[in-house]
Amino acid sequence: MAVMIPEKLPSNATQGERRTFALLEKLPDDCICYYEPVIGERYPDFVVIMPELGVLIIEVKGWYRSQLERADTRDVTIRQDGIVQVHKHPVRQAREYKFELMNACQRSRHASHLLHPDGKREGNFLFPFGHMALMSNITRDQVRQGDFDIAQGVFGDGKMVMRDEMDALLDLPPDKLIDVMRTWFDPNWSFPRLTKSQVDAIRLIIHPEIVIEGTSLAVLDHKQEAKARSIGQGHRLIYGVAGSGKTVILLARARMLAKDSSKAILLLCYNKELAGRFREELAEHPNIHAMSFHGWVARNRVRVRHDDFSPDAEDLRVRLLLERLQASRGEAGRYDAVLIDEAQDFDPRWFGCAKLALKEPDNGDLLIALDGGQNLYGRKTFTWKSVGVNAVGRVMSRSAYDFDRNYRNTRQILTVAAPFAVVNVTDDEDDALQSYRVDPSCSVREGPLPKWYSANSREAEVDAIVRRVKDWLNRGFLTESGEYERLPPRDIAILYPRCPDAFKPHLEALLEKLAAITGVRFIASGASAAARKGTGPSESSLTVGTIYSAKGLQFRAVILMWADLLYGVNNADRHGKDRALLYVGLTRAQTFLRICWTRGTALTAEIEAAVASIDNGGAAFDSVDTSGPSQLDEPPTEPFSWLR
Repeated sequence: MAVMIPEKLPSNATQGERRTFALLEKLPDDCICYYEPVIGERYPDFVVIMPELGVLIIEVKGWYRSQLERADTRDVTIRQDGIVQVHKHPVRQAREYKFELMNACQRSRHASHLLHPDGKREGNFLFPFGHMALMSNITRDQVRQGDFDIAQGVFGDGKMVMRDEMDALLDLPPDKLIDVMRTWFDPNWSFPRLTKSQVDAIRLIIHPEIVIEGTSLAVLDHKQEAKARSIGQGHRLIYGVAGSGKTVILLARARMLAKDSSKAILLLCYNKELAGRFREELAEHPNIHAMSFHGWVARNRVRVRHDDFSPDAEDLRVRLLLERLQASRGEAGRYDAVLIDEAQDFDPRWFGCAKLALKEPDNGDLLIALDGGQNLYGRKTFTWKSVGVNAVGRVMSRSAYDFDRNYRNTRQILTVAAPFAVVNVTDDEDDALQSYRVDPSCSVREGPLPKWYSANSREAEVDAIVRRVKDWLNRGFLTESGEYERLPPRDIAILYPRCPDAFKPHLEALLEKLAAITGVRFIASGASAAARKGTGPSESSLTVGTIYSAKGLQFRAVILMWADLLYGVNNADRHGKDRALLYVGLTRAQTFLRICWTRGTALTAEIEAAVASIDNGGAAFDSVDTSGPSQLDEPPTEPFSWLR
């Protein structure tokens, strides 16, 4: 079955559009069918991407024979309820939509691999575009009947399908339907089947908002695009595992809403570093206001000591904010939509505050994305009903069927991370902090084996990290083609769970040594704006910071240090929180992962066992990164071990 975007037609779709939708659903599953996409400022009824045939534009008309006054190949005159109107001929209308899309493709920066690069056809499309029209309420015989004789050429040029012909098409198997649709392309020629990247290029030209720059998921996959397009109004929830694309769908939704410049959209998250990334990615939409929740509190002129996050101070913040919003002050009732990411980090009372920012708190657009498996702050479970969120029947999607795929991490990284994910699956749709079991096989990518090492001192741990970073920057990693590719500093992060006072000299030493070889930005609670900005341009600065501050971010390569500071025999009360913290830290890595410690613990033993359990499918990826002590730029000054 073809991918339909949106997955269902709106309630106001015509009967003819519903029949066309049912017809297009029969196409093979590699076909993508859009209903009323925006091409320029126009809305064709359907655009269909068929890798075997090309791109087809379909216009659907629900006119009846009795309404036809006159027609030629340019215009059709319709009398309806005593009113006479002149419409463009549907085939002409479809053709104009086709040319509009072709022009958009040629203008796009993504279209280079859709065109012939050289030769006689340089600049022309590699595949054909087609157009046709469907008359859902007029049969072929009816156009020949009556006092008014419509010429055969008006509705009979091979690009017009009448109701009885459409009925016959609905009975065809998919392969026969494809054969018929091939005739709707004129001109038509043979071409190599469209690749995934070519299809993605066409998709993002049709829907530019599916491209989220700076994320691991550059283009939403078909299922996610359909989900983003199918999000209805009202209160909606998105559940999914880390890296499943929740944030990308949320951002795509924000961009879709922002197309209406009269709408004001509020995008909230817990992490101010993530909020900053959102502002960068959405800078072209001034009507989207992205900020951390605490940043929004300050924007509402709630005054509490900014660096005090004690329970009493947090309680005071919420009470003052609620009082201000309930009194219709601050940003009460300002926004047409509120979107919340990483909502598992929110105090339950914050959702009530966010609702009051909506013009219509009980029925307005409130989209919440979360994963209970990343609950780092020990939020106690609650129900959506208790915080005023109407979640029943509006969950996208409760079943792992929809958001269990992982786009961010390789299977190898996810195999190490999965044992530490919190699992809390219930049948109660109103239970807020749900989480899914993480299945490494649901990762869409393969990669090199993660590695751990154990140093015999904190100083040796720091030195080993610096050497590893130098090697990534100066030589890089060995690709499958046998060549080395360097990692730019912005693709590298060094994360740690916490920094006790006794460890501050080691952190300072690490920052100093890294700063001697590249730009460094430091992200942690209390870090200054200058430290967060870094010592060099953003593209040439690597990141050092806490796992908490890196929440929601991702990097091509991650070194997670001081893993032995996570739970052990002396701090069993932190067991659940620290497992979730480790899971979040490990899943910040997209491709390369290193974990290090000095003191062995029960948790580091679990890490060793997880790495040892990886089935890497033979040697296919062993060559991607073969670094070890003998391959570092400098030999280790202190003994430590790299282990697979």
